[in-house]
Amino acid sequence: MKSDPKISVLMPVYNDEKYILEAIESILNQTYINFEFIIINDGSTDNSLKIIQSFNDNRIKIINNDKNRGIAYSLNKGLDIAKCKYIARIDANDVAHPTRLAVQKEYLDQNEVDLVGTNYIVIDKNSSIIRYSSIREFDPDETQSYLAFYNICHSSIMVRYSILSHLDNIYNNVLVEDFDLYQRLSYKSNFFIINENLMKIRKLDTGLSSDFKKLEKQIDLLRIQQLKEINLHPNDNQKIIHSNLVNKYFEKLEHFSLISILNWIRLLIYNNNKTEFYSIKYFNNEWYTRINNLFKLRQNKTINEIYKYSEIIKLMDKKVNLYSLLSYYFKN
Repeated sequence: MKSDPKISVLMPVYNDEKYILEAIESILNQTYINFEFIIINDGSTDNSLKIIQSFNDNRIKIINNDKNRGIAYSLNKGLDIAKCKYIARIDANDVAHPTRLAVQKEYLDQNEVDLVGTNYIVIDKNSSIIRYSSIREFDPDETQSYLAFYNICHSSIMVRYSILSHLDNIYNNVLVEDFDLYQRLSYKSNFFIINENLMKIRKLDTGLSSDFKKLEKQIDLLRIQQLKEINLHPNDNQKIIHSNLVNKYFEKLEHFSLISILNWIRLLIYNNNKTEFYSIKYFNNEWYTRINNLFKLRQNKTINEIYKYSEIIKLMDKKVNLYSLLSYYFKN
């Protein structure tokens, strides 16, 4: 007798006829086979629905929206009928490695983690490799700190349904519905990223994923809003400084004084040391990297700037090398 499925795989589809066949096959050909595959056709006007319907596999469940309603609506509708312990995501132009579901399920079975993503390979419209995702390690209890600087590929995640069920609205209708969900979940849940390339993520010149700067701006806004948790309410200039530091766009900060940037970093470190909202070790290490890179790029540093820099380094509980500090000045 066949056991009940353990994983619900959700795939929203909108006019993806060029790539959807490969995406569906990559799920149906998984080494772990005990899943339901919920495909939400979001009012496609091309041949996407016909391609979906061409598969004869009883694991596939099709939801057909009457018109294009957006990814958040479609994902929530899929979750309404999902029956399984774990929820996995994939986009209709991406490709899953054959062992993806098996590896992620095993990790969730054996660890007290609520959401797990994977590393991935970025491919172009012709499936040629563009790049490999960066390897960034963090402990599950450092989840909020990780999200303060980085994101998790939505098409790679598997999550426990139990941590979604308490939310009034799982996916909000915002531009970055994935990061918005991660941030809300991170208050009570821990995440992890498996260091294996278990997904191929397709980068296209069209569609929402192509407008990277718009997405990045919305994620920056959510990160800034969360700073209220460490009792910070940045002004407009501080918001610009913060976003460019987080994204390591140091060249965009050239028209800001070094003192104003250092003062903002000092506030971040000081307030988080008091509140401990973000994991102090991870948070401080990320800012330590950024402040050092920024400081090395700036020319003609003053004694006051060097002193402020050393003050922040001590606040991070890092060792200050007097010789290095002097060298900054004499290299001017």
